[in-house]
Amino acid sequence: MVTISAPGRGVRTPQGIGIGATPAQLKAAYPNLRQNALYGTFATVPGNPKASYVFLMSKRTVLGVTLVLTAQDCLR
Repeated sequence: MVTISAPGRGVRTPQGIGIGATPAQLKAAYPNLRQNALYGTFATVPGNPKASYVFLMSKRTVLGVTLVLTAQDCLR
């Protein structure tokens, strides 16, 4: 499995998204944000189609950010 989880509030994606970001900020940073049963809320990393950011969400905020290799065979 290839994943890197953000360890705390100070870690942000290059687009400025991290723990505490709002859904509106997330959508503005990643207009192609998607949802599915495997990843939940996720977006392809800009400039790297082989990687995705997975966002753990509440209704009001981002609770966690993980960088994953999109083609994971062990997560299926």
